[in-house]
Amino acid sequence: MAEEWAADQGEPFPQHPAWGGQFDLACQPFFWIETAELGDAVIIVVGGAVDVRTADRFAGALRSALVRRAGVMIIDVSRAEVFAAPGVRMLDGARLLAGSGGQTLRLVVDEQGLLVRMLSAAGLTGSWKLFCDLGSALEAGNDCPGEVVRFG
Repeated sequence: MAEEWAADQGEPFPQHPAWGGQFDLACQPFFWIETAELGDAVIIVVGGAVDVRTADRFAGALRSALVRRAGVMIIDVSRAEVFAAPGVRMLDGARLLAGSGGQTLRLVVDEQGLLVRMLSAAGLTGSWKLFCDLGSALEAGNDCPGEVVRFG
């Protein structure tokens, strides 16, 4: 059906090796993830869309960071434009594993509170150490409860 539409539009329909067929590249979400180590901390920075199509890559980065057994794991999702339920599920799983392994987990969120609203809807806001920026998350002590109280 999509191939017929593309043919009607006079546009080539690109091949995709994973599907063995063709699909529209414009439908693929923009997603990037970077991981770094700084002292006793592992930092994961995520941007773009964290959803059902990208959650496996996000989960892989979380698992790799947890395996390193760093004292602190900081996940910066302030650059995520979309953060859907699969991403929240991955975050909550990482929080539980980090806690059972004695690791401190900190979450850097955006000013608009996209993820804070998602966590609130899931009843998870009280479970996180939330920060407004990466610098604050890095400088915080282990007993710091986080700095984000609420977003307007």
